[in-house]
Amino acid sequence: MAEFLNTSEAYGKIESIVRKAHNHLVLITPFIKMADSLLERLIDRAENGVKITIVCREADLKTPEKDSLKNIKDLDLRFLNNLHAKCFYNEDTMVITSLNLYETSQENREMGILVTLQDDPSIFNEALEEAKFIIRSATKSKPNKLINNRYGKNREIKKDKIPYKQKISS
Repeated sequence: MAEFLNTSEAYGKIESIVRKAHNHLVLITPFIKMADSLLERLIDRAENGVKITIVCREADLKTPEKDSLKNIKDLDLRFLNNLHAKCFYNEDTMVITSLNLYETSQENREMGILVTLQDDPSIFNEALEEAKFIIRSATKSKPNKLINNRYGKNREIKKDKIPYKQKISS
């Protein structure tokens, strides 16, 4: 059965969804300015093979956040400028909430619901279909040309600066 969540519970469940993702993770939120701890969890999940999709408003994604998101391996970043929905899910758990993925949102009065595939398959699947529609409606970000540096971290590079043997095809 769906569970009501207050502000702190919603944020905690979102962190749990990220932590427990095994195959895929989707974060749909207009605004992003996440806490370092959540970003670190996203990076960890991606390094462990979890496919991460984030849908947000491009105009509201500031440069520091864009730079932080570049650290998430193989991130599928999409933009939808009329986005207002907030939905966070993995394979079997979903939070639908008023909470933005903004570190100061924890100071606001927010609420949401937790839905699981096991306890609420009908609601979960209906919400999942709407989330998939949002993802399909969003514009995929232009991929950055990234390569791994010697420490295994991604960094942005200019195509014309790549040695001939390492050229990345367009």
